[in-house]
Amino acid sequence: MRLLLSGLVILYLCCGILFLALPQRRRLAPLVRRAPSFVLALGSLLLLGQIGQPPSLEVRWIPLVEPAALEHGAMAIYISVMVCWALCWAHFSDVAASPPEKDTGFWTGLSYIACGVAIAALTVNQFIVRVALLDVLALAVLILLVLYALPSVFSLKALQQFLLLRLGDLALLFMVLVLWRFSGTFHIDTALSATTMAAPGQRALLLFSGLLAVGVKMGVPPFDSWVRTTTDLPWGMGTWVVGATLPLLGAYLLYRLQILLISPYVLGALALLGVLYVVMGIGWLGREGTERSDRFVAALTIHGGLGLLLCGTGAMGAYVLSFLPLRMVLGWVWRSRQLSVSMRAEPAPRPLNGLTRVNRAVAMRTGPLLETSSFNRVIDRVMEGVLWFGGLLQRAHTGQLHTYVLWVTVVLGGVVLSAALLALSGGV
Repeated sequence: MRLLLSGLVILYLCCGILFLALPQRRRLAPLVRRAPSFVLALGSLLLLGQIGQPPSLEVRWIPLVEPAALEHGAMAIYISVMVCWALCWAHFSDVAASPPEKDTGFWTGLSYIACGVAIAALTVNQFIVRVALLDVLALAVLILLVLYALPSVFSLKALQQFLLLRLGDLALLFMVLVLWRFSGTFHIDTALSATTMAAPGQRALLLFSGLLAVGVKMGVPPFDSWVRTTTDLPWGMGTWVVGATLPLLGAYLLYRLQILLISPYVLGALALLGVLYVVMGIGWLGREGTERSDRFVAALTIHGGLGLLLCGTGAMGAYVLSFLPLRMVLGWVWRSRQLSVSMRAEPAPRPLNGLTRVNRAVAMRTGPLLETSSFNRVIDRVMEGVLWFGGLLQRAHTGQLHTYVLWVTVVLGGVVLSAALLALSGGV
């Protein structure tokens, strides 16, 4: 049973390689491709009984560097089980492949490989190996974007996404090298514990590079271009990419970096940045004319901002545990609203907007008699101001700003409640 974690990772990688090796088998039944994810998700539940056990397997990946092993930490195991079930959900969420002409096994194979790599990156105890695994995961995400969302492999947009994801990997690698310089080890727990003896300048440099890597992987502004591209993916695939791949690993990295957050000024700055992201996302949601895909990205921005807001408050553990389920819920809500809009024959009329334009063009300009006195011109300006204010209120209403504020309040309340329950149960 000690090799259960390593065996689960190997099985995911083998399934992915198998489906990639047979990309032209279009007649392969969808159930045959999806069923292994359900079986492996059931098997992942056995990992819960392995929490706290010795490392499953130690491998010397790089000569002269301490061996790397997959460890059974409680937080990492819980998240790994969520990742397994999230992949199963993504596979069975779409009844029909979309688009069918491109569904030749690439999505299935890459998703299995991404799941295995994500589990290994969550549980490995060596920084260099984790950086390499995250780079492989980012490459798998980029391949999915190129195959299903971007126009061509050689497009400028694909190059931009590639460079953006490499920026996050380089920032993480830089942080790891600085940690190794004054700790002398690549072991994650040992190196992070050594930061208590680091100078303030070194601590600030580590925190800056680490938060840069977190921002790119979580896809928060101004690093959200790759997340916006995922809105062109099929529903199950897109929700998997923005929930169970890089963003989840970015949230877990933020959770592990809490040891660097001992300054109240740093905690205040992170909380302020989180509030700004939440306000920014709410503003996007309430903006008139915003597309459904942009609203989905705005909801993800709000969710990412909550992580920064809760990072130094003791609720970060609950945020990480609730990260993937909330992303799945956001994807489901966005999909259901997208389908309801597509089923309508035409958009609902907006009589108040039309009335505002009529009032401006006709009612306030009926003839030269209204321009004969300054008093009438003042009345004209007052009425225009009233109409402008009424239009502003109407835009806020049609944008359903109050609904989105309610959703944000409910989500924040759920995270805080889960944090309280986690604290009462002894924590993770």
